Amino acid sequence: MSNYVFAVSDNKNETSLDGQKIYNIDELKYFKEKAIVIIAASKRHHESIRARLQKTGFEHILAVE
Repeated sequence: MSNYVFAVSDNKNETSLDGQKIYNIDELKYFKEKAIVIIAASKRHHESIRARLQKTGFEHILAVE
């Protein structure tokens, strides 16, 4: 696996982005202690995404505007 991955909570359409596979966040639980997750979504969604990530066990979360 590369140094970065793309992950979403619900992937219905796309399977890759810029040649990288798009994962479902649930597929990456084994990275939760090491991962730095960058939330790149509309600011209004940041808190709900952060809550889901924390519930899943991700600890290092950064939201960007």
